[in-house]
Amino acid sequence: MKTVFLVGLLAFCGNASAQSYGDWSVGASDDGTIVTAETINESGASFGLVCLTSDGDCMWSLDTQPDCEHGATYPIMANTDSGAYSLTMRCAKSGSVKLLVFTDFAPLEEIVTNSQGRVGFAIPMKDGQFRVVRFSMSGAHKAAKQASDITASLHKSSTKDLNL
Repeated sequence: MKTVFLVGLLAFCGNASAQSYGDWSVGASDDGTIVTAETINESGASFGLVCLTSDGDCMWSLDTQPDCEHGATYPIMANTDSGAYSLTMRCAKSGSVKLLVFTDFAPLEEIVTNSQGRVGFAIPMKDGQFRVVRFSMSGAHKAAKQASDITASLHKSSTKDLNL
């Protein structure tokens, strides 16, 4: 898993060409190497899809300013109007910036495709507490599809050197 590259999401600031889909936005880094579809909740946490045009890979991530250990995996629960899910996340770190990356793509695809209202994530904390973060799913499916399509297009037309 290329979690090291995902930290680029945190440095990504949507440019003027960012597109909105409900409460979600799609944009690309200035150099075109990262494409994101994300939403930000009222507390400033973000949830979204991060795609790397260099290899065409996309990963779901959650930025809640986590206090996590780089490389460690953590259980997480998701709850939506379409059902509940038990998931696993991995902590990625670059410098002092940390990001949680979902380890299994399929359940997130199901959540984004089938959820209409919002998704809530319950993250276990120390001392038996949970941190709960919620995000709007309005526009999520369209935004994720657009980010995937842009990534595929940029990946196909890339002239970057590759090591095979």
